[in-house]
Amino acid sequence: MVNTKILPIIVPIYSDFLHGTMLPITGYTGRWSVAPGESLDFKVSSLSSESYQAHLVSIICADANPAGPGIMEEDLSSIFAGEFPSREQQVSLGSYAEVPVRSRLPASDQFTLMAGVYPTLLEAGIQGIISMHDRHGNCFSLQIGKGGHLEACLVSQSSDNCIIRHDHALSKHSWFVVWVGVDLVNGVLYIGQQQLNAHFGAADAVVSKHRTTMDFHLNEVELMFIATLDKEFGFYNGRIEQPQILNERITDNVINDYYHRGRTKSTIALWDFSEGISTQSITDVGNLGLHGQLVNCPTRAVRGSNWTGREMCWRHLPREYGAIHFHDDDIYDCDWETDFSFQIPHDLPSAMYSMRLENSGGYDDVVFYVRPAPGKPTARLCVIIPTFTYTVYI
Repeated sequence: MVNTKILPIIVPIYSDFLHGTMLPITGYTGRWSVAPGESLDFKVSSLSSESYQAHLVSIICADANPAGPGIMEEDLSSIFAGEFPSREQQVSLGSYAEVPVRSRLPASDQFTLMAGVYPTLLEAGIQGIISMHDRHGNCFSLQIGKGGHLEACLVSQSSDNCIIRHDHALSKHSWFVVWVGVDLVNGVLYIGQQQLNAHFGAADAVVSKHRTTMDFHLNEVELMFIATLDKEFGFYNGRIEQPQILNERITDNVINDYYHRGRTKSTIALWDFSEGISTQSITDVGNLGLHGQLVNCPTRAVRGSNWTGREMCWRHLPREYGAIHFHDDDIYDCDWETDFSFQIPHDLPSAMYSMRLENSGGYDDVVFYVRPAPGKPTARLCVIIPTFTYTVYI
């Protein structure tokens, strides 16, 4: 697997947010180390209604073990100290793909949404697989609902909402092809799933047929999401491969006729996740070129439903690593606004420092390191800080 994350320093707030709490004050900066003369931007969230204080601290020893020297630090408020207005900045968890459509889909009264899915957390509630939002504020989605059942859902601004649920629940840690075929001419909707097995082939497709009066038009779609319903709700947990839109409605025989053949004459859009694996973009190999962008850095180069085990390196056989694993707690960058900046004085020694943030509820330390200026070592001893593993244990 590959993950192209280059993490800013967001770890101190991450575990608290996952457990439903937020520190009374916390923050991060975009770099671990700086040289004299360089500048650091600090991004802060404070829950207090009053201003917070920030001042520089030199960390001499951070070992709180009572058998050792204990915590030793030096207040450097004389170098930097300030008071700043408090504001709360939000953390948006959950990875997904966003595809700007801008009304480029064709007008079609019969169409199908399809994808390969490998769900890993069915008990998480409603999870979007593919969702389409039109210019009127309506949303049509293929999703996983309560109990792990596949659903087709229309949230309408002008009429009643509609949810069609498949009778058979999906199962965790198994590959399925799932789809919804829409026939607006005859007022029929087909929702289906077919389990895949790399060793024994595909199981029989299970399809449900439903009458519908839904009114949703492809050519009015402005924005699409993969692995969520929108930017705030319905994040999917598990792998997805080959999401696609077809210009006809499908009932059954999906595997043999469509899914593993890739692009066909019926393809409107097909996102091939084996393309551009080392990037945060997704590629539409259909005629419209509806390329998208990944948000919050889901894991790429994940084994797909066609993985044979012949090759352990995705670079040698990317077609078998054409899945992306999404999580509802993925994060790349909080994307907070900068509250203040600190320019490192030219005479500040190389050491470990903290910008201490304090409000009425407590304090938090944003740690960073000052290194020597390039080509100007100031000591005979070199200290190497393993920042990647440091984030794991912080």
